[in-house]
Amino acid sequence: MRRGLACAALAAVLLLNGCATLFPHGTPTSSTAMTATAPPLPAAPTGAPVNALHQLPWQTVAAINPYTETACVNLDALSLVYQGLFALQPNFEPQPVLCSALQATADDTRFTITLRTAAFHNGRTVTVDDVLHSLKLAQQAGSRMSQQLAIIETALAIDADTLEITTGRPCPRLAALLDFPITAREDLLQGTGDYRLLAADGGWALQAVTGDTPVSYFELCPVEDRAALAAAFEQSRVQLVRLTAQQLRLQPIGGQFTTLPVDTTRLLYVGFNAKRRALAQGELRRLLAALPDRLAIAGQLLDEVSLTVLPVPPASPLYDQTAARVAAATPEQLRQWRATAPKASLTLLVNGDDADRVQVGERLCAAWQEGGLAVTLKAIPRQQMSDELVAGDFDLYLGMTRLAADFSLAPFVLKDGSLNVGGYAGGAAFEGNLTPSPGSLLQFALQCPIMPLWFERDWLLIRQLTVPAAQPCDSQLLQSFTEWS
Repeated sequence: MRRGLACAALAAVLLLNGCATLFPHGTPTSSTAMTATAPPLPAAPTGAPVNALHQLPWQTVAAINPYTETACVNLDALSLVYQGLFALQPNFEPQPVLCSALQATADDTRFTITLRTAAFHNGRTVTVDDVLHSLKLAQQAGSRMSQQLAIIETALAIDADTLEITTGRPCPRLAALLDFPITAREDLLQGTGDYRLLAADGGWALQAVTGDTPVSYFELCPVEDRAALAAAFEQSRVQLVRLTAQQLRLQPIGGQFTTLPVDTTRLLYVGFNAKRRALAQGELRRLLAALPDRLAIAGQLLDEVSLTVLPVPPASPLYDQTAARVAAATPEQLRQWRATAPKASLTLLVNGDDADRVQVGERLCAAWQEGGLAVTLKAIPRQQMSDELVAGDFDLYLGMTRLAADFSLAPFVLKDGSLNVGGYAGGAAFEGNLTPSPGSLLQFALQCPIMPLWFERDWLLIRQLTVPAAQPCDSQLLQSFTEWS
């Protein structure tokens, strides 16, 4: 494995539980060039309607940067400040926001995008130059969105309202990747969302731009770690928090509150080292993938996950039931594969620092052993697991990654795919069709380059607020609340 690929892949497959990180180590900051010329934010107006029912959690940062920010609590608040060309719906379908039209060439590699008329919070009209500048920031090293936007090769202005994007390979679902924040090129803090940032009492606040929003003002309540967040919620200093199920178990929350599931694109899966002779052919991989009962493997985690046999969330309209049935296999196929698959003793690598992953690994190995396969668990510290993956010294590994919402198969099946840690070499079988479709997902089921297990859910905890009629959306968590009490 090339060193560059190894670093990128391992950063993805060893993703920790959670939305990026709840409270990241270190403080993301903007570069000097981004912030030095930015005018000071307006202060909260005298008598601003600060209401204890309208406080959101916030981790203090030295400078706000919507591209490099990784703390979930901050990203959720900033989703009210910034908008993209598109936004993702709860089923991960893109919906136009600052884009009024998108046209693609027949080969889906060249796209013409027309902007909707919109203004930043300082009153200046959004132009193509702002979009191109924002795209450049979103693609730069250190941006949380750089990987999903790597497919874009060029972006050029056609006129003040139109730009053209070209991609390195066909990308029919480009719109699903264009949810990066659009910021004013002269001021990173200027967005186009329903709320603008304000400096308030040494901290931050959000003020509604118009009178159309049900809440005119949000105070951002500082919380510096998970315990502080739990305490703030229990004491009603904040009324809405997002936690992973694991975080909720590790830090129980007292009092009465409502919980709503939030589907995410975080996929837990088993990866194969296709360079091992026994795993080079798909027969043993398919047997390993089809034997375990995912319902039993999930166990008490069932309410926290969305089971899948494909690298597409079941909530997505892209999910194909025919391909899912093929991936599940029939009893007769299982008998045949047991008889003809190569015999081998295999080891499953698991991050031993995560008790949930270890338990899943134990259940997988038990299921495989019950089915006649010799697979043993090797739970080791995360760094050691990383080293062994880099060295190629593994048979199977339990990984987690956050997929981009185009759900391209490229990261798993291309030779230089960012998630192709195990050297899978069957990408030619997809004949360039890497976007999820009945045909490509059927080929995925037949080839089995990885073994998807489930997509994780987060939980939205709500206290003293009207529950939204719509399902909360992972990337636009607070936009689902059309009424607040």
